[in-house]
Amino acid sequence: ALSHFKATYFSVALFMNRENFIESIQTFFARTEWSGDAFVNLAKDFNASPEMLFQRLSNILPQFFDLKRIFIIRMIHRLNKDLFEIDKQLHIGGQHHPHENGLNEHYCRRWISISLLKNLQVLQNKGETLPLIVGAQKSHFFGTADEYLVISIAKPGDLMRNVSITLGILLDEETRQKIKFIDDPAFKNIEVNKTCQRCPIEDCTERASSPRVIKHRLRRQKIDESLKNLMDKK
Repeated sequence: ALSHFKATYFSVALFMNRENFIESIQTFFARTEWSGDAFVNLAKDFNASPEMLFQRLSNILPQFFDLKRIFIIRMIHRLNKDLFEIDKQLHIGGQHHPHENGLNEHYCRRWISISLLKNLQVLQNKGETLPLIVGAQKSHFFGTADEYLVISIAKPGDLMRNVSITLGILLDEETRQKIKFIDDPAFKNIEVNKTCQRCPIEDCTERASSPRVIKHRLRRQKIDESLKNLMDKK
């Protein structure tokens, strides 16, 4: 696996010239308005796939733009089961909130990684054939001060599945100065969480499962409080 990663890293670096790519990213970040077409054109300009584009971004952003807290995840949508899985992830600058949890829980449907895949499926069911769709949002993680700029591309895969690749950049004052389109009013600012089972957000129309972990935790707290009250009365 390590040898494969090194070979892929090296081949993408050869394929997408560093100086030219940095210049393209600088021009893209200087835009005052978000443009999905402009983002997709970054890949087209280098005749690269979305996977290559995101991998090269993970190489360039930390060193040459000082954007050191980023993540990239690949989400698989298995159409026959309507199941969403993370099969690849890269976290730079620490582990970030959206990550594979290995507990067979339902990832937050508010993640743009999933919402784009659902939109792609709707278009496919209507008979439309698109090579890919792109979107972006600002995601604020519930119960934290962490907010990310999240950019995602979803595309048809194979064997009854679609795929999305997503880049997340932690937003701070320095990041906001470097990415000029970050305050574009067209951006949706979405409150997200990790999984439905662990999310206490009420009246969530996107919820795919009840918050059973939260309910279990509250039941345990009530039991502990009742036992404490009994002990205090003795």
